[in-house]
Amino acid sequence: RLHGLDPERWTLFNGNAAAVRELAAVHGVRFRRIDPTTYDHSIGISLLDADGVLAFQQNGIEIDTTDFISHLETIMKLSK
Repeated sequence: RLHGLDPERWTLFNGNAAAVRELAAVHGVRFRRIDPTTYDHSIGISLLDADGVLAFQQNGIEIDTTDFISHLETIMKLSK
């Protein structure tokens, strides 16, 4: 249980440096290494549909959960 996340409910991305840079670029995430174990990065949330296609994205510290939940409910209905 990495970071206390239940693996039945979460899938975390893990890849080499090039794959992480590519994923960050696709999702508009900016990051920089502070030291060998610490990164500074932008804040955002990306919602992918069942096919892995970006369905919704919000960047910044003020996330509108109402809008996110609406998109999530739509995706869940479509995936049934």
